Amino acid sequence: RKDRQSRYSFTASMGEAAVISWEGDLSPNPVGSQGRLAINKVDMPSVWKYIQDYVNFEVASGTVDLSGRYQVAQIGDAFALELTEGELQLGELVVAAKDSEAMVLSVPSLSVRGTEVDVKNKQIVVASVTSEGARVNAWLAPDGKFMSETVFALKGLEERFGQFSGGSDEPQVDAEPWTINMREVNIENYAANFEDRTLATPKRIALDSIKIDLKNVSNQKDSQAEITAALTINQTGSAQVEGLFGINPVSTDIALKITRSPVKPMQPYVDAVAPVDLASGTISLDGRVKYRALHGDGPKVRLEGEVSIENLETVDRRNSEVLYSLKSFAVQGLALDVGPNALSISEV
Repeated sequence: RKDRQSRYSFTASMGEAAVISWEGDLSPNPVGSQGRLAINKVDMPSVWKYIQDYVNFEVASGTVDLSGRYQVAQIGDAFALELTEGELQLGELVVAAKDSEAMVLSVPSLSVRGTEVDVKNKQIVVASVTSEGARVNAWLAPDGKFMSETVFALKGLEERFGQFSGGSDEPQVDAEPWTINMREVNIENYAANFEDRTLATPKRIALDSIKIDLKNVSNQKDSQAEITAALTINQTGSAQVEGLFGINPVSTDIALKITRSPVKPMQPYVDAVAPVDLASGTISLDGRVKYRALHGDGPKVRLEGEVSIENLETVDRRNSEVLYSLKSFAVQGLALDVGPNALSISEV
């Protein structure tokens, strides 16, 4: 009978621990359904096995829980789908590089809450994303390629699935692209280690106690998101960021403060040009960075502010003599432009 709905529910197991449950209504005339779907305790390594031949990474551990409400209805010859109250919980994810088994990503917890998807209007809204305690290991390979270009590259997919691509080499243009809005993103206690392996002596940078708060992140044209961030650099230095950024087009207008970042980690770059050791010293910056991917008049990148160096000492490696010793050096009224290039300093 038209508009008649029936209430159903079921629970089933998938694999060793995963459980899928559903409850909702079904309508045969017109065709439609609404209800709640939950998939819990999905083992990520088991999912990875289906794609392992096409990726250069390995998922060593991790679980994911998914849940949400949905409504699907037939409208004429088409179907409209809406998802609400969507949640994703990711736990104890560990990803390693296949070739070296080096850990590249560890995420103890990540939560995505309040997700709404409107397929008809191509809109996705996420109320909040929170994560804590993740660790990232990244490097620049000797050939100059960033690790993501190899570790997360897909391989063999074109040969395997190219026959289903539609047979046309013409790019598909989406006249109405999807819009994505994330109201809040909160990241706590992240850490990242970076290594530049293009140098004879690899350069390492350790970032710890990373805290990032974002608000109103969107790919809508000319939208601006808020960012507040803080982190520790090589255990002794620190950095704070606060301001606005955009995605479409890419733009930034942020206050940047770096306090007493040690210069010694820059030693590998000095080794490439001179036999000089950076024995000691710190650098600080208090300024503002502006970037515009699409710009009219004015520079593409502008850095304004003050730079200071303290307790710098350099040593000639050939005879162990002190080359230069500087207790304090400061540049005020710095304005550095890129595209076109320009530099001005008001006081030294």
